[in-house]
Amino acid sequence: SDAPQTKELPVPRVLVIDSSHTGLGLKSIQAFEPGTRLTLTVNNIPMPHRSGTVTRCAPTDDGAYSVGIRFDRAQAA
Repeated sequence: SDAPQTKELPVPRVLVIDSSHTGLGLKSIQAFEPGTRLTLTVNNIPMPHRSGTVTRCAPTDDGAYSVGIRFDRAQAA
């Protein structure tokens, strides 16, 4: 089967740089390949889980990475 595999991996804490209804800009110590699907959770804050796809990942001057994530579209109820 050529279906992509889903992996659940712990990811270090990230810093949210900017956000909108369509996605997030993050700063991370870990690089992510564009196209990677992520599910974000926020510890200790009652917030629904958000899933999305990495759209960009670029190194920053301080050795971290600037990561863009586009949220999945909400499913109609």
